[in-house]
Amino acid sequence: MVTSRRHFLHLGFWGALSLKLRGVFAASISTGEGTDSSVCLSAFLDTLIPDHETFPGASHFGISEAILLSASVVPAHRKLIDNGCRWLDIQSKKRYGSRFDGLREGQRAHIVRIAESAPDGSLPRVFLLRTLEDAMERYYARPEVWTVLGFEGPPQPRGYPEFALTPMKVD
Repeated sequence: MVTSRRHFLHLGFWGALSLKLRGVFAASISTGEGTDSSVCLSAFLDTLIPDHETFPGASHFGISEAILLSASVVPAHRKLIDNGCRWLDIQSKKRYGSRFDGLREGQRAHIVRIAESAPDGSLPRVFLLRTLEDAMERYYARPEVWTVLGFEGPPQPRGYPEFALTPMKVD
């Protein structure tokens, strides 16, 4: 059987991707000291973007998985997530005797406020700001969220149909 170049490249791409994903979505992504980054990050994102009666939260759209996937190709980003989750767990255990993902919503919010008030450039502050930015970009890029906001989406490919109309007078 002759394999085409296209078929060979296709198999190579999906094979490499599956190996990469296997590392990202392993059952337990342990960072030592009992911290599971995937579980901790999911709880952290649900604290930043919680479920609401009109808006689904971060978990609904798999924001945690998307961030972990992009971090899998940037070692420094992955290290920031692992260290940030470790910090969340240490603070949670110190204050409440439980890992971050085991805390109640108000307790998690308290730990997030501590990270928010940390000095600029510190691990908790950088972790919070970077993760919040990543989460917001991914969350508000979802067309499902646009509809809840009343945003009809980008003007293209429809364009601006009113461009041919005479401009409105402003009094």
